[in-house]
Amino acid sequence: MSVFIPSLLLDMIVENNLKLHKELIPFGSKKEIENYFLSLCEMNELPRFEKFFTSKKEDRRYLEIGSGFGFNLINAIQSGYNIVGIEPGRSIGFEDRFNLALKLIEANGISPAEQYIYDMVAENLSQFDNETFDMVFSIAVLEHVLDIKKSLSEAQRVLKQQGIMYMNIPNYNSFFEGHYNMLWIPYVLLYKPFAKVYVRFRGRSDFFIDELNFTTPSLIDALAHEVLKEGRYYILPHFDGWLGKFGFYYYFLRTELPTNNSFLLFIRKKSWLKFLANSVVSVVVKTGMSLGLCKVFNVLYIKDEQGFKGRFYA
Repeated sequence: MSVFIPSLLLDMIVENNLKLHKELIPFGSKKEIENYFLSLCEMNELPRFEKFFTSKKEDRRYLEIGSGFGFNLINAIQSGYNIVGIEPGRSIGFEDRFNLALKLIEANGISPAEQYIYDMVAENLSQFDNETFDMVFSIAVLEHVLDIKKSLSEAQRVLKQQGIMYMNIPNYNSFFEGHYNMLWIPYVLLYKPFAKVYVRFRGRSDFFIDELNFTTPSLIDALAHEVLKEGRYYILPHFDGWLGKFGFYYYFLRTELPTNNSFLLFIRKKSWLKFLANSVVSVVVKTGMSLGLCKVFNVLYIKDEQGFKGRFYA
């Protein structure tokens, strides 16, 4: 599946982003922005979540928090997923996204678009009843919300028992800042006045700093520990390069999720080997995170009133 973008609508989407893009990444061109959005036409995050479920995809309900212009939402709907999304479109730098998303959804033959995307914020999902969705997920959204704790609480509320919450979040204790596409200084730039001086020194506008939450694994862990009490959650790092292998093994050794990896299956069968592998992998992961090598991390939460409750954190 691929999203169809009429040329006029593509121009509107590009223009919507152009001003903000020039403020944050002044060396970027209009053509580069256009190519970026064209690259999103193939975007579909949902197949990688299949490992969390045994039921048929048609029997599950998904909620995407922060659908943007709707690329992922459209591809998921066209692939047979039962999914809706929310997009406020009124936050700084993202004005009018909701209306443009409606146009793009309808341009792809999905109607009425208002049944698939809602003008809502993550902190208030009041249009959805308790325990409505089998999965609630977001990709690079929590750094933009006004209240992370309330956003997590609302996501938990609308999640069914045994449902999955998956949040992909940038790590501001790393050497990279994605919105400005620039080298970052972990720990030091968590203090926003320092961050503003730094981005101005690099020739960028500093107004967007106030729109961001400087999310870190420890911050999200503390908030999740307060909110996500009906079940268990994991803070899972994502590394690039060779460290990615350790992140992969850490992920599957900690979560016990199904896998076809023969090496992992062998380790899981031997308790002593699992303990040893877990210890080694955890040391590498902790070291990588403390050195600022983890650009993004994930929160994986399984809602379960009756089951084990607690945290699993590096």
